[in-house]
Order: sequence, then C-alpha cells, then structure tokens
Amino acid sequence: MHPSAAMLDEVFALARLEALALAEEDVDRAEELADKRADLLFDAWRTREGCPEHLLVEHLQKLQDMQRHLQDKAEALRAKLGAQMSAERKQAKYFDGYRHASAQANKAFYFDKRS
Repeated sequence: MHPSAAMLDEVFALARLEALALAEEDVDRAEELADKRADLLFDAWRTREGCPEHLLVEHLQKLQDMQRHLQDKAEALRAKLGAQMSAERKQAKYFDGYRHASAQANKAFYFDKRS
C-alpha cells in the first residue's frame, strides 16, 4: 500500500477515536486528536505523489463522510453544553435572588436586644 494511503487510514482511525471522545464529552481529548489528524492528513497530502488517484479519492471520500459525522457530533455536544451553562446561570441568578431576599428579611426582623 502506498504510504499516503496508509497515512489516510491512520487519519480515519484517529477520526474514529475523536468521535468516541466527543461521545464521552471529552472535549480536550477530541481537540488533541483533531490536531493530530490534521497534521497527519497534511503529511499524507504532501506524500501523495505516485499514489493511484482512485485510491486517494476513495480514502478522501470516506474521510469527508467521517468529517460530516464529527461535525454533527460536535455541534450536538456544543448545544448540550450551552444548554447546561444556561441552566446553571439561571440557577445562580435564582440563588442570588434568594440570598438577597433573605438578607433583606434578616434586616427587617432585627431586634436590638440591649433595649
């Protein structure tokens, strides 16, 4: 097998691992794998000389499909994390309001015991 095609197979394997990392919501690992995948893809493209065109096209189409899959997973994860952050902000506002109201109530019911 041509070295470029072998590298493209490795790129696909890294993409699978990246998809698993996204499924596990491990964003740091997914980013690390995406960077490795990009570097390896660049190397595969630089060494493509002499590789049969049909083989490159086949591998690149497979990678294109996987890229779409990764994008869908990443967008879904982004939406999920955004919703979680929004809910946490709402909860923090609720607790801030409660803390403020309880502080006002404590001031209203303060009795001077010295008198």
